[in-house]
Amino acid sequence: MATKLDAFLDTISSSEIIDKTQEAADKALTSFHFCQGSIKSRDEFEQLMADFYCNVESHILGLKKTRSTNLSMDWQRCSDLLSKKYGMRGGKAAFDIAISGVEGGLYGLLKFVAESLANQFAENWVKCRVSAFWDDLSSKERISVSAEYMQKFNHILPASIKDENPHLFAANFYKFLEYHPEMLKRLKNIR
Repeated sequence: MATKLDAFLDTISSSEIIDKTQEAADKALTSFHFCQGSIKSRDEFEQLMADFYCNVESHILGLKKTRSTNLSMDWQRCSDLLSKKYGMRGGKAAFDIAISGVEGGLYGLLKFVAESLANQFAENWVKCRVSAFWDDLSSKERISVSAEYMQKFNHILPASIKDENPHLFAANFYKFLEYHPEMLKRLKNIR
């Protein structure tokens, strides 16, 4: 008989949500019309990237029609993703890449934004599910569920976690739940 933990892990371990967001992002990338080498100014670049961001987001959310671009908001959100890869001045670095064509040029940037946004949506979905699950547990259930998890996944947990006080592990257990789908994905790629 499946336990409360088993039932929950089945909902977040499924690669379905991750696959769906990635498929939607891929579809957004292939359906977006742009001309490599057509960017001449920073303003054109920011507009194109903001439009693309909206396109990807609309596909991932399953909207029937791409929402209108809010240039300042959408460029900022896109720029935030670029800064994670290229540092504090990610927008400028990305513009230089789009102009020069290095690192895949504009297409490489669009692909990175699509993949990053898909991952972000999937992570947020998992975190929301974990939060709801965690909030529904009593303190006693949290300790019990974390002990069950430790027992079932002992073979893949780092030694430092195995040696940790069970109550301390239980207090931070929701973080392990948030990482659980990624951990299984990485484990699957190793095998």
